[in-house]
Formats: sequence, C-alpha cells, structure tokens
Amino acid sequence: MKKRLLIISLLIFTVVAAPSCSSAKTEAKIPQSIISGFNCDMTVSYNGMSISAHMTMPSAGVCVIEITDPAPLSGMSLEWSGGKFTLFYMGISVPFDSEILPDSGFAEGIVNSLDAAAQETEFEVLKAGTNYIYSAVGKSGKYSLSFDCESGALTGISIPSISMEADVSGFEAMQ
Repeated sequence: MKKRLLIISLLIFTVVAAPSCSSAKTEAKIPQSIISGFNCDMTVSYNGMSISAHMTMPSAGVCVIEITDPAPLSGMSLEWSGGKFTLFYMGISVPFDSEILPDSGFAEGIVNSLDAAAQETEFEVLKAGTNYIYSAVGKSGKYSLSFDCESGALTGISIPSISMEADVSGFEAMQ
C-alpha cells in the first residue's frame, strides 16, 4: 500500500512540477543598463573569423562599432543613427539606408538584437552560473544576451542563426 501511494505521489509530482521546469517565455524586462546606454569592448566570433571591437550605444537605434582587429579592418567604424548606416574607413565615409544591409551581418545582428531587447517584454530567462541569459527573437533570428547577475553588465551576445558569438568586457553603463 505504501509503495502504491509513493508511486501515485511521484506521478502527481511529475505532472505538476515538470511543466514548471520548462523554459517558457517569462514576462521580464531587460536590465536597465542596455536601455540607458553603454559602451564596451567585445571579441566577436563570426563565420570562423575573430573580430575585436569597441562598441558605444548611447540609446536604442544609435550605435557605433569601432573595429580594432584584425589589422586590415582596424580603424573601420560602423555607425547607426535614425535608420541610417554609415561606414567610416581611412577618412572615407559612405552612408547607406540601413534597410539595404543584410540582417545576417555580425554588426547588424548585434544592433538588431540590442534594439529588439530594449523593446521586448517577454524573454526566456535562464540562470547559468553567474549570468542571467535573456533569449528572444529579433530581425536577425533568435538571440541571447548574457548579463552578470550582480552588476547587470552585458557579458555576451549570441545569434546562432548567423553563427555569431560575442564576449563582452569592460562594460560601462552611461549615466
């Protein structure tokens, strides 16, 4: 009898508790540090290439990514502002309408994900070690942003659909 009661109890627990372990979307807001503006350094792994850059994002829709490595691209800046994109390199600036950029480029993917995160209210939120990982879908596909649990600093960006991973360091929120 005790064995039967134990089995029934385990079955009830499994039916009731198992759904709460899934990674369903949760009503959550992204840490304020992303919305209020920030700058950071990042090392990007994109389609087998490693790119080092400094990023400044004072507000959603406004971003500058300055490439520092590899050497042939060092000094190139990519700037987004008000739906316009400008490429700066060796004293030359070339403006584009950002709608002609592919959503699959590493810089466009980063900007799309951060802009989407600033507007999104439902994320899959997981805790992994010392980070919270916020996942949702943006123009460049599914993305995940990792934040330090204590400081709220951005620590990583992942966009699997375009084979892009970025490790973020030196994160500073703007006041």
